[in-house]
Order: sequence, then structure tokens, then C-alpha cells
Amino acid sequence: MKITEKSIDQPLISTLLSGLLFFFGLTAYLIIPTEAVPEIKVPVAGILNQYIGAGPEEIESEIIKPLEESLKELDNVDYTQSYALQGIAYTVVSFTPEADIESSLRDLREKVSDAETEFIDEIEKSKITQMNFDDIPILILNVFGNYPMDELTTISEDVMDEIEALPGVNEVTIFGNIDREIRIIVDPNLLKLHNIPVQVIINALQLNNLNMPGGSVEINGQELLVRTVGKFNSIDAISNLTVFQFPDESIVRLKDVAVVKDTFEEQKSYSRYNQQNSITLLIRKKVGHNIVETSVEIEDLVAKLSTNFPAGIQYEFSSRLAEETEQSTSQLGQNAFFGAILVIITLYFGIGLRNALIVTFAIPFSLLTAYLLQFIFGISQSGITMFSLIMVLGIVVDGAIIVSESTFRQMELGLNKKDAAKRAIQKVSSPIITSVLTTMAAFAPMMFMTGIMGQFMSYIPKIVIFALIGAAIADHLIIPILASQFMVINKKNTLMTGDWIGSKIYVKMINWALHNRKKTLLLTFSSFILGMFILGVSASTNLNLVKVQVFPKVPKPRFIIDIETEPGTDLEYTNSIALQLENMLSDMSEVNRFAVTVGESGVQNMRLNQSSAVGSEIAQINVDLMDKDERDRTVDEIISDLQNRVESIPGVDFKFSIIKEGPPVEDRLVIDVQGENLDDIKNVSNQVKSIFENTDGVFNVASSLGKTRKEIQINVNYDKASILGVNSKSISQTISSALFGFEATTFSDGLDDIPVKVEIEKSENKILSDIKSLEVPTNKNSLELLTNVANVDLKNSQASIYRKDFKRTVSISADIKEGFSLMDIKREVKPEIDELNIPSGINADFGGINDETTESFQTLGKAMIVAFFVILILLAGQFKSLKQPLIIGITIPLSFIGVILGLLITRVPFGMMSFFGIVALTGIVVNDAIVFISQVNDYRNEGKGLYNSLVEGGKTRLRPILLTTITTIAGLIPLTFDFAGGAEYWRPLAVSLIFGLLVATLLTLIIVPVLYSFVEGMKKEQLKSI
Repeated sequence: MKITEKSIDQPLISTLLSGLLFFFGLTAYLIIPTEAVPEIKVPVAGILNQYIGAGPEEIESEIIKPLEESLKELDNVDYTQSYALQGIAYTVVSFTPEADIESSLRDLREKVSDAETEFIDEIEKSKITQMNFDDIPILILNVFGNYPMDELTTISEDVMDEIEALPGVNEVTIFGNIDREIRIIVDPNLLKLHNIPVQVIINALQLNNLNMPGGSVEINGQELLVRTVGKFNSIDAISNLTVFQFPDESIVRLKDVAVVKDTFEEQKSYSRYNQQNSITLLIRKKVGHNIVETSVEIEDLVAKLSTNFPAGIQYEFSSRLAEETEQSTSQLGQNAFFGAILVIITLYFGIGLRNALIVTFAIPFSLLTAYLLQFIFGISQSGITMFSLIMVLGIVVDGAIIVSESTFRQMELGLNKKDAAKRAIQKVSSPIITSVLTTMAAFAPMMFMTGIMGQFMSYIPKIVIFALIGAAIADHLIIPILASQFMVINKKNTLMTGDWIGSKIYVKMINWALHNRKKTLLLTFSSFILGMFILGVSASTNLNLVKVQVFPKVPKPRFIIDIETEPGTDLEYTNSIALQLENMLSDMSEVNRFAVTVGESGVQNMRLNQSSAVGSEIAQINVDLMDKDERDRTVDEIISDLQNRVESIPGVDFKFSIIKEGPPVEDRLVIDVQGENLDDIKNVSNQVKSIFENTDGVFNVASSLGKTRKEIQINVNYDKASILGVNSKSISQTISSALFGFEATTFSDGLDDIPVKVEIEKSENKILSDIKSLEVPTNKNSLELLTNVANVDLKNSQASIYRKDFKRTVSISADIKEGFSLMDIKREVKPEIDELNIPSGINADFGGINDETTESFQTLGKAMIVAFFVILILLAGQFKSLKQPLIIGITIPLSFIGVILGLLITRVPFGMMSFFGIVALTGIVVNDAIVFISQVNDYRNEGKGLYNSLVEGGKTRLRPILLTTITTIAGLIPLTFDFAGGAEYWRPLAVSLIFGLLVATLLTLIIVPVLYSFVEGMKKEQLKSI
């Protein structure tokens, strides 16, 4: 290229420009925000509605069905899921991949607003949130000590306020705290004595707790505001409030019929850290802020605030997402560093130390170029971007090796350094550019994958393409300039110069292959067919010759225990179960720390379709283990031990969830049973659940059908109520006051607004009779027994209701054990599901997140076909031929032979990581084949015969191809053997590349010339021994 030649002659300007690019890249690396997960737009929204005291069936009829009717009018909806729980409705709306998220959310808000017009007053306004990975807390802070919960709450809330004031913090959520409230406990007997309904008290509190503006008046030329001050200024003022006045002007004050207490709300949850009472703060950062820097700011602030804590109050961070992110990127970085060292050592023995350093310079330049483009396009640093850079290192080095080796060869032929560099780039420039473009085309299809996984994976091709741009610049500017200035030939310290032994062995091999072309191709294609057969059998049967797994199951040193007690269980019993688990964990040496929430979902990632429990029936324990090199047992073994221990606890469900490495894709078995007949749905779902429970390899089997719970059902007879002058609002307020307490107003102490709750005093174990004896006001200024206008019964009802796509559904789900694959489990249970006697109108289909995964792979497959033809077009442009590109097109799938062999030997599963290895392998295979065929074409253009051109071309390209193979393998060794830790998840990629390259090298050096000889019509009589 002319630009390269000018740069060699006048290196100063090019060197300065390259140095400037290097500097900007280094600056970008230092300032790029670091994230745990790259920015992913989740096309999912959640709608939360609360209706205190309502059962699931009431939630379904009053909230979910009106919502669904409105949601049916939305466009671009993929699916909907609705959950009716005790007092809560939660609806999930997932949009199609092509939907515009912002406009879809606007339409959703409009439809929800339309549905709300049909809601009764007691239903709280809908809360609509877009699901976002930025909602994951970056820090979980536990404040604990042997202090009363109200004091811990005060301290924790002060800390929360300070943290929320930091610029990088989005919000802080607090759990385990108790809030102050003014509780008015009304004596029902005294109400009855005075013939006063509870609504009179509520109305009196609301009407007399007001500051009213009265306008302004002018007195002596001065304008004065007039304001009526009526707000409560003390607890006594509330107690002395007149709530009723009789015709004889005698009055009833609040203290005459009720007790007013300045107290704290009833404890609805417990929070503990390492068995000590605690308050838990979940801290989330703002989008675009560096996770590490923000975390450090928070930690420094808390450390400063803690100096003023009372003696005995401590704090600990039970989760530091920044620490995990730093560790992950650091481990990958260390593996890359060790790999680079091995690359230099390998190149040293091949072409000498100085020449090795010239080649190696392409690595930092390409990486820093990638960082610069990453910064320009607003892509944060994360584990997936770091992994992408490691994966592309072999391809980056490949181009640099080709340029350097070509220069080295020209110097061996007698040219000086400058002329050798110019001659080299003239010969390899076009093939290298084509190689870069074909590699980009090979990775590009991943940008078109749909769904959440598609967004996650789309960062890989982007970073790879950024690095390849840097590599192309390095190959055409940096490497030629450095080679023209510093390259030397030192035959004493190199193993691949002159007529070296590898060259002699290769000539014998290619000579035999060209004389036995049919045998060579028969052996190659037979190996390919055998490999595809092995992979096909493994994917479609349970033989597992090669394990098939979409993503490796690599557990983090953390797991979650979800505890679910029987419906209706009180908080104290659930707490006692959690305490038993805490005692077990405290005796385990492998456990580093654990945080507990009882009575709230708290820190947990609640899987709604697996649980119908709410409030006092649930608890969760987040367990952090020691690092794997500090313990003897695996995560699975520890969980198995705990599962055996809790089997003796009756009536409690325990679910153990392992936190895994990799993208946010669940690997779970799910079957959805849908239909109109509820009895048939229950029957079929119970049969499916039984099949799951008797299947090896699954655990945490759960049904969204849930359990039944006892509930007090109050069915109003509206005809009787109308005749007696009782309205629904009066009934609702009376019942709310009796059961939960009714928030009538607020009281301000100058700092906070404290809720004032009115509740009717109730007797322990006599709630049903208390409710039946309630009296409700009429429009005739009298009281009427509740039982005169409503039936009050104790009945069993469904604990939860699940709906999918506007139909009642029962979802049966199970997690997959380590060593088993979802594909194998589905294959095993499908015949049993098919044999069920499923009634007409009932469907039982596999569902869950796997649907999205399948769709993502389908779009990837289509994009790969397009990419294959793009690669052929690029190759046709390079060779001005349609026949020669087909040679490379044939060798691409043949390289899978080595991949399958490697997976067979190492027992590493075939999946997405192996696929990435194959794509990277494709890039290297195509690069080497392009340069090989270009060299053969050059020899033929110089007048050499076809046979001589093939053999000499092979000899010429042998050294760079072997160097590429050996250096790439050397660079992947740290990842394979996990030198720095944290590489277990990426091992399938390394194994696929290493074994694939070993076979691909033979393909390029042997099969490509054999295929070339057929394509170009070489006759048998043209063959001769060399």
C-alpha cells in the first residue's frame, strides 16, 4: 500500500499519529465506566397493584381481568404473565424484540390508566416499572448490633439519607426497619355504648387535622395573611379530639372510646446479619456511573459515618458487586497477561526476541484502539467486553505475524529492512484486509440475536470489530514501520529459519497428500461426518458423547435459600425456621457470611411463579461462601448437605438457588398447563409435577398452583344493605379498621409525617366472632350488625392464581442439577407428558425462558447463513474467482473436527462458549487460507507450475501459519488451566480454539492445497516428487 510505503520512508508522522492514538486509547481505558453487566434494555415492564385484604380470586376479578382487557389492545406484545396473590396483583408485560421500548411503555401507561377507571377506590394506583439490570444493588449494607430495632432504624435511616445524597446513587431501599405510628385502639364495646360507628372517628380525625388558608387582610397599610391553624400539635390534642356531640350538647372525646398510643408499627419482618439483628440497605447506582468509583465513595462515606455510631453498632457489606466485577476483569486481565508472555516466548523461539516484540506490539495497540472506540460508542467495561478482547487476541496476532514473517522472509532473500517491509506489505496487504473483513463478517451475526441474551451477546462482535480495526491499522502502519527499523535475522536464536526440520517434514506430508488426494479427502470428510454424527447423537439422545449445554454451569461462591411455610403461618414461626437454618450455617466452616430477611422478599430475587407465599410465610437467606480454594466442598455438595438436614422439618418448603456466572438466562424446566376447566388444569398439572419429582437431575420442583389457605370471606348482600341504608364504603372501612387498622390521617412532629391509624380492638383467637359482631353505620344515623347485610364464613381458597397470555395457567417448574442438561431432561420427560390423558381443551406445553433462547438462536442461525455468503463474496473479490473461495468455504466446517475431538477428550460441554471459539477459529482459518492461496497464486503468476506452486506456497506459508497456531494456543493456555482464577466459565472457548486450531492447521497446510489442485484441474501426470 502506498500509505504504508510512505510511512516506512517517513516514519515520523505515522509514528506520532500512532502514538496519539495509543495515548487516547490509554486515556479511554482509564476513564471508561466499569459495570457488572453491560447496558441491556429489557423489553419487559411490571405492573404492581395493592388491594389490602383481598384474596387471589378477588384480585383476579377486580384488578387483573380489567387490566388484561385493556392490555389486549397493545401492539408488539410477546407475552403477558399475571400473578394474583394475597393483597397483591403483579402483571408482567414482555414486548417483542422489534418493539420500541419507550413508545411501548407510553402505550402501556395509557392502557393501564384506562383500566384503572374500573378499579374500586380501595385499590392503590398502579406502579409501572421497566425491568432493568441497573436495578441490581451494587452494595448491600447491613447495620447491626444488640440494640432495640427502633434505634437501629433511626441510625440506618440517617445513613440512608446520606448515601442517597451522593451523585452516583440512584436509590436506597431499606428492609427490617420499623416505623413510628400513632395507633388509636378503639374499644368496640364503648362504641356500641355510645352508638358511634368507627367511621365517625375516622371522619373527625380527617376533618380536624387541617391548616386552612384564609386569604389576606390589610390593617394599617400592612397586608397580613389569614390562616386557620387546626393541625394536631401533640398526642394530647388527638386524645382530646371531640368525635361526637349528642343533642343535649354532651360530647364524646376520642379518649372516651379509645386509647391513643405513640408507638411503632407491628414488626412485619426481621432482618439479621450473621445471627445479629440488622437493618439492610440495598444501594443502587445511577446509569452511566462507574460501579467501582461509586462503591468506593459509598464505602468511604459509611466508614466516616460509623465513627459516630453508638458503641456496639457495627456495619458490614454482605454484597459488593464492584468487588466481583473487579475480580472478574482482573482475573481475565491476568490470564491475558500470562497469555501475552507465552506468546512472546513462543515467537522468540520462532523468529527471535526483537522480532517477537515487534509482533507483540500489535496486541496493546489493537486493544487500546478497541478501548478508544468503546469509549466513543459509550460501551462500559465489563466481564463480557474483557472476554471479547481475550478471544480476539489470536486473530490480532495472526495478522501481525503474517506481516512480520513476510518481512523476515524478504530479508532472508537478501533485501534490506526498508525494502523488505515494503515488499512484504505489497504481497500481504490485500489478503490481510480481506481477512479482517471476513472475520468481521463471521462475528457480525451475533449482533442480530434477539432477546435479552441477544443484547448481552451483541457486545462480543462489537468489541471484536473494534479490536480488528486496531489490528488492521497496526498491520499496515505500526508493524511495517517497526520492522523497517528494528527487524533482524539471527539464525542462532531461532528454530524456524532456513531449511529447518519442520519444513522438511511438511514437504513429505504435502507430497504424499497430493499423490493420494482421494485418500486424503476421504479420511478428512469421514472424520467430519463422524464428528457431526457424534454431535448430532449427543444433542438428540442421552448418550452424551459430547455434553451439550447452552451455557456452562459455573456457580459463584454464593447461593440463596428461600423458605416458605404453610399459608397463614405467623411471623414468629417462620422466624424460628430461619433461625434453625442460621444455626446450621454458622457451624459450616465454608460459610463466610449470611444475611437473613423474614417476612419480606427483601434481598431476594423472587420467582413469583414458584411461590404463592407472602408476608409472614416467607424468609430468605443469602449465603456467601469462602473462595473455592479455601474450602474442600463444592457449592453443590454444601447445598446437598443442607437439603438432607432440612428434610426433617415438616410443613416447610426450602428452595436452594445457585448464583451462576454468565448472561442472565435461566436454565430451568417449565411446562405450562392452560385451559378453561380449572379442575382439569389442576389434575393435569399435578400429574406433570409428579413426573418432574420422579425425574433424575431436577430439584426445586414447584407449581404456581400453590397451596390453599383459609380465609374469612365476607359476601355482602347488596339488596339487604340497600334496604338498611348501608353502603360498601362503610363496610370496607369498618372491616379494614378491625383487621388491619385504617390510616385516617398523619401527625407531624416537626421532622416527619407519622401515620395515624385507627383500629378496632380485637381478641386473640376470636377474630371470626369479633368480625361477626362488628356494627356498620347506616344512612339513618343508626348501627347495623355486619351479619345483617353480609355472610361471614371461614373457607379454603387458592393461595395464588397465575395467568399467562390472558388465560388461567398452572406453571410447573424445576431447576436442573449440576451434571445434567436441560436438553436431556426435556427429552426424557416429553414421552411421559405425551402419554398423559389430557382432556380436550387443556394444553401442556414446554415454556419458560427457553422460548426466548430458542428464538435468539434461530435469528443467529439465519444471520450466520447471510454471513457465510458475505464471506464468499469478499473472497471472490479477493481472488477474482468463484472456485477458490469455495475451497475456503469447505474448510470452514471441516475445522469443527478438532473442536469435537477436544470436547470429547476434555468432557467440556458444547454450547455458546464453544460456538464463540468456533467463530474465532473460523476467522483464523479463513485468514491463513487466504494468505496461503494468495501465495500460491503469486507463484503461479510468476510462471511456476501448479504442483510446484502448491508445495512452495505451503513451504512459504508454513512458518507464519505454525506461529499463528502456536502463539494462539500459548495465549489460551492460561485460560484453559485457569492460571489466575475465574476462567472456568470461558474454558469451553479455549478448548474449542486449541483443538480446533490443531486440526485447522493441518487443513490449511494439507487439505487446502489438495482441494486447490482439484479445483484448478491438476492432472495426475502433473504430479512429481520434490
